Amino acid sequence: NSTITSTGGNVSITGQGGGSGTSGYDFGIFVQSAGKITAGSSGTVTVNGTGGAATGAGEDGVNLQGAGSTITSAGGNISVTGTKGINSVEAADIKLSLSSTITATASAASVTLNSTTGGTWPNTSGTDVSNTSSSQSIQFGAGSKLNIDIDGTIVNTDYQQLNVVGLINLNSAGLLFTGSTYTPVIGNTFTIVDNDGTDAITGIFS
Repeated sequence: NSTITSTGGNVSITGQGGGSGTSGYDFGIFVQSAGKITAGSSGTVTVNGTGGAATGAGEDGVNLQGAGSTITSAGGNISVTGTKGINSVEAADIKLSLSSTITATASAASVTLNSTTGGTWPNTSGTDVSNTSSSQSIQFGAGSKLNIDIDGTIVNTDYQQLNVVGLINLNSAGLLFTGSTYTPVIGNTFTIVDNDGTDAITGIFS
């Protein structure tokens, strides 16, 4: 694993995926194997990743993979911006998988997800984004999207949900269903966003 950090200053990371032709998995930013992007004290964290221009699968802008893999801060705001590769149909702007997380731990810190093309793709189970603040929210940036892959009716088995701890503002985010194979019928219900049961979910999907 590897860590990018500061003792108190701001951390800003920008990545551009490579690749060509039919290659795949050319991530702009890739955090795996308990890797961390973090800032200490009141430092902010800004992550901006753009997927490669190849036609293969998984040209994600920002990809977090595996338990302990996280983007976090001790006191400052977190902003994560992903843009999927322009030629990859089933790619994410921001993708969390295998128990990776985005976490703010300070009372005055916010988390903003900017995902305006391929959307934010959550884990298949477990917490995706958390914030301990009672006044600052997890929020989608203007024009962002959330992608939910629905292949059946059982949550965290057949379909994903955005699982958050803390306040969340949907901010009129769009809903995508890229990769879905299930056609819902009358009477089906799906919990798209699940907070920890006590904090508010504000705003609506567009």
